[in-house]
Amino acid sequence: MKFLKMVKVGEIVIKNTGGNKMRVISIENSIAECVWLTESFNQSYFNLNDLVPISQYDSIFKDQHREEKIDKLLS
Repeated sequence: MKFLKMVKVGEIVIKNTGGNKMRVISIENSIAECVWLTESFNQSYFNLNDLVPISQYDSIFKDQHREEKIDKLLS
């Protein structure tokens, strides 16, 4: 899987495994502090490698799905 760009403070992100859309409010030592709303306000810390900018989320998973199909055909 390829990552197209780095996550920046202020950006909307999602975990690469899915989940809620979150806003990055700070980054220090490759750890992003994120906030998001569900029924309540949430705040937590995530490794930058676990986050994907929401603008890239769909294209990354389309590429991954395409690679899985090719692997299945070649098996």
